[in-house]
Amino acid sequence: MLAQLIKRCAPAAGDFPSMGELLAQRRREEMYTVGFYMGHGMANNGAPNPTQVFAPPPDTVEGVLANGGMKYAFVDFSKAAPAASTSWFTAENTVREFGVWPKRIVPARSFDAIFYTDAVTPSILVTRSAMLCIHCVQVSSSFL
Repeated sequence: MLAQLIKRCAPAAGDFPSMGELLAQRRREEMYTVGFYMGHGMANNGAPNPTQVFAPPPDTVEGVLANGGMKYAFVDFSKAAPAASTSWFTAENTVREFGVWPKRIVPARSFDAIFYTDAVTPSILVTRSAMLCIHCVQVSSSFL
């Protein structure tokens, strides 16, 4: 389904509007959007088999954040003062959508903030029976 949506919206991979961009067209003043970007690892990206996410090139937004050496980073564009060190998010830069597809954006125009995690692992499908087990643990622990 995701592939069909991407195919309809974009003639080329990475040439589609992000969710933040779509929402901002109508609701910018009513919301706070956070872009999620990653350094390296494995990710599902809506596919049944995990996809390799390679270390980001240094000239990407993820590369700038990876260069900071932190496992996680949260950059709130509205709180940062204009400076040479913050110019990367007010100019057009490359990001990797889903850690894979390059896309050119102006980060501060696409999002209010960015959350970056250096390493990612594939998500795990939670089945209905697993949810019931979690619920049973929560109920039983409330009696302790």
